[in-house]
Amino acid sequence: MIYKISAILYMTSMLLELKFLAVPSEESHSSLLKSKLDFRTLLKFVLGSLGTLAFLVIVIFPFLQFSILFNPYMLYVGIFLILLGRILTFKGSLDINKHLKRGEEMLLNKGIFNYTRNPILLGLHISLLGFLIAIGKYELVFLSMLFYVGMHIKVLDEEKFLFQKFGLSYKNYKESTKRYI
Repeated sequence: MIYKISAILYMTSMLLELKFLAVPSEESHSSLLKSKLDFRTLLKFVLGSLGTLAFLVIVIFPFLQFSILFNPYMLYVGIFLILLGRILTFKGSLDINKHLKRGEEMLLNKGIFNYTRNPILLGLHISLLGFLIAIGKYELVFLSMLFYVGMHIKVLDEEKFLFQKFGLSYKNYKESTKRYI
């Protein structure tokens, strides 16, 4: 029961965040959409879509499977990681939102972005790990790998876009701040 409440709260908070706070850069998405449709672009799209679907399947898996016996210790460790990841994701979105409201066109490297270049994705990775630990169904690890690979490919594309947009300031930021941790 505690897992289901945690999962519902997690998904609700994510939906509220997407509705009211910043979302990934439309500019970088549109540059991806304008790129030529080749095998690599199609593969990135498919992996990203499968990864997102995998994340959702892992979160709702216990709602579909009634025979899960949760290990109480692992459940609480998982919920802690879910909460930690959610806080990172929220803080990253909040920092982006503040940056955009100020109308700044410069690179965001303050707040949580001073410690990691991808706090939102790092938070999602940590949360996904928490869901996997809480559920304890290690068969789902393959699905999580789809998410990790798909999102990492997206990050690499975003880095190319940011370098094109910000040049040397992004190169310096990239050298001084880790991609994830």
